[in-house]
Amino acid sequence: MDDRAPTSLADRVMRFVDPDADAPIDVALLRRMGALVVLVMLGVVVPSNRLLGLPVVVDVVAAGLALAAFAIVWASRRGRHWKGLFWGLNLLGIDAAFFVSFGADGSVQGWLFPLTALTVGLFDGRRRVLALLFLGANAVALLVVDFTRPGLIDRPASPSTRFEELVTGQIAGLLATALVVGLIASAYRREQARRAAASEALAGSLDEVRTLRGLLSICGWCKKIRTEGETWVALERYVATHTAATFTHGICPNCLDRHFGDAPEGGDEPLP
Repeated sequence: MDDRAPTSLADRVMRFVDPDADAPIDVALLRRMGALVVLVMLGVVVPSNRLLGLPVVVDVVAAGLALAAFAIVWASRRGRHWKGLFWGLNLLGIDAAFFVSFGADGSVQGWLFPLTALTVGLFDGRRRVLALLFLGANAVALLVVDFTRPGLIDRPASPSTRFEELVTGQIAGLLATALVVGLIASAYRREQARRAAASEALAGSLDEVRTLRGLLSICGWCKKIRTEGETWVALERYVATHTAATFTHGICPNCLDRHFGDAPEGGDEPLP
């Protein structure tokens, strides 16, 4: 958990959307893209639809998608990460908007690019492959419908209307793509920094901790150890040289009795 105090409104909003700075990339993407969907739908799409005079149903779809995205972000903050649902809602929103926002003549398909990047970030393994294949098939199907059944798609009333729709759509799509790719890149850099720090810490630990390995040649009488240089050193010195251990001397009960048990009365006290 990131305990740094937020310093601006943007920081407070980000802390609300994604309170855990160390969350996995898929969770961070889910939360931040959900917040972006709310912002874009209510702050860009709905106002631009009113300026372009698009059907009210487009605003209903946009508002519904924003409400669903907010609910998904709220659930994610409480540990329920509905990644598949969020991905499906975005694809459904693109498909619905395709028919009322000028089809291939509009900018709706531009949203397939951030959705593709989002797919890579949200899923892995087989789910990622299947989602990408479905996303590609969906894009082709939309173009086929546009080509074979053009009457199903609303067309722009004028070139200026199409221009305005393209501008707003491209800006929103570029913003979404930049956010997704930026999150993935920052997560990669953060993971690389963690690995470098862990590697450095491990190297420092290995320098501090030395271990004994293999067979040691020890004298059966004096207990000295033979080193690689064919010299013989005391056991205490060898262990102190090759490990982090140090020695302190005492006497065991058997040696105490053997060496000091017969000390004359009134003589030196036995060692403790």
